[in-house]
Amino acid sequence: MTAFDGTRVISLFSSRPFDLLILDKNTPRISFRDLIERAKRDGIPTLLLTDEAPDQPSAAAVLPYPFLPEDLEQTVCALTEGAAPR
Repeated sequence: MTAFDGTRVISLFSSRPFDLLILDKNTPRISFRDLIERAKRDGIPTLLLTDEAPDQPSAAAVLPYPFLPEDLEQTVCALTEGAAPR
């Protein structure tokens, strides 16, 4: 599932369950912090992609740009390991 702004992310949360939210720090319309907090309330781990280190990140994991595809794969696997499909 792909969403290009925070309001779409929120509407998707209401429509189906998710195992993981991969989020860019610069997501428009709703701050990444608000989206992470919403995902936490719903029990969804969050991977934050960013070009700078956020102060006090509340995401389950942070992956700085540039990253290798292998780094993304390892992080996603670590965050979803043992998670039952929703």
